[in-house]
Amino acid sequence: MIRVPNTEFSLLVTPDGRPGCARIELGAAEAGQAAIPLSKSSPVGAGPLQAISLHGQGLGSLSEVERWQLLRHCRHLLVPGGHLNMPVGTGVNEFPRGVLNDLVWLSGFESWVDFVAGCAVLTKPRREVTTDSLVSIVMPAYKDEFFTEALASAQAQTWPHCEIVVCDDGPGERIGQIARASEGPHPVRYFRNPKNLGGWANYVRCFELARGRYIKFLNDDDLLHRECVTRMATVLDERPAVTLVTGYRELIDEAGRLLPDEAWNVPLASVDIGVPGDALIGLALTKGVNQIGEPTTAMFRRADLADNQPHLMSYAGQPIPRNGDMTMWASLLSRGDAVYLSDAMSSFRQHGTQVQKDPAYQSEGMAAWFTLRKAAVRTGLPEKVSSLGPMLFNLLESRNVAAGEKLFSTGDARSALSVFAVALHQSPVNVRARGNLACAAWELGQYQQALIEGVLAHCCDPDDENIAMNLQDMMALDL
Repeated sequence: MIRVPNTEFSLLVTPDGRPGCARIELGAAEAGQAAIPLSKSSPVGAGPLQAISLHGQGLGSLSEVERWQLLRHCRHLLVPGGHLNMPVGTGVNEFPRGVLNDLVWLSGFESWVDFVAGCAVLTKPRREVTTDSLVSIVMPAYKDEFFTEALASAQAQTWPHCEIVVCDDGPGERIGQIARASEGPHPVRYFRNPKNLGGWANYVRCFELARGRYIKFLNDDDLLHRECVTRMATVLDERPAVTLVTGYRELIDEAGRLLPDEAWNVPLASVDIGVPGDALIGLALTKGVNQIGEPTTAMFRRADLADNQPHLMSYAGQPIPRNGDMTMWASLLSRGDAVYLSDAMSSFRQHGTQVQKDPAYQSEGMAAWFTLRKAAVRTGLPEKVSSLGPMLFNLLESRNVAAGEKLFSTGDARSALSVFAVALHQSPVNVRARGNLACAAWELGQYQQALIEGVLAHCCDPDDENIAMNLQDMMALDL
């Protein structure tokens, strides 16, 4: 397959005869093939393949953006622990070996790469949970006005395995007094900074001192709702492809009274949803609005940012601390997917002494948005996302595959497709849901999507006669 100038590359997916494995060619789509354009999202709820063997003419002549997109697509198609094999070298059909070190971590693979017989072997992180997951609730503290309430909300968390890490950057002794007097089920580790570090550097120090598997920032003026850590830690325990959990955050005033929602904190969905990471960060960067949330809003694995250089508030090697929360989210969502919890998980306090209200801070923040957006586009994240569209589904409740099959049997292919899509976001290796989704997409005239999902289902279970027959019928038609 030869690259045609001024056209998009596509990933052409074909089974290679082994369950859970596929051969992917890079080139222009042909009749009867399942092709995924590099610049568009991967299949719904992707992640069913154990191994991918990547080949294609022009593999060595990809642009920088196309390299990022290619690796993210392949990572998205793999199960946790899955492997991507591709030829490396200086030839036109080989991926340039010299650029791999700059690409693999931020595209969502392990930072180390094996080289076997002229091929690079990239591994998608397993993120296995083998023991009770310790959550570090880290508090980069400076002002004591609301610190007592914030700390009490950390102590009230129902997750049994928490530590509270306080890094005191304030001018007085009050924060230390409150921290040392704290009573509750979770141990408090208090650290007085030897000198004033300033905002972003105190976040970095908290991160470095944390011992937990999971990191939950809590600013000194915000509140966590009692079930916040439990809900978010459970998601990370159960869903290894997810690198960021966030949710709806309420707004409160100085006295803790609820405030009306603003445009930037309105709920993204009415139900808990899984969202491809590149789509979520692309939406925020497109709008220039942090709909994902401030540091208090989200939770992530410590290991998923531990290798970020030069520090956790950097993106693609470039420190962008003035927009530190979005910079962290960009790195995490470049590497994996997100879950959004529709219930209020935290309270974001609005008051007159917030640093975000300072005009100089706002000006620097706007410049940081521009820097982050430019870096994100250079590394292949979506340049323009108008909405999350079908990924929100707008379902009032999550339904199972059998319910989708019943809907499909009554002729409601559109509702059935949404149900199958929800099932795949919950379990990307559900072959039954993927095969059914292919049939529903075909019924709705979404032939390219139907072929992609049909091929992926067949890759996972070559012995399923219904999937094989449906795929054969699809490919037999001249579209």
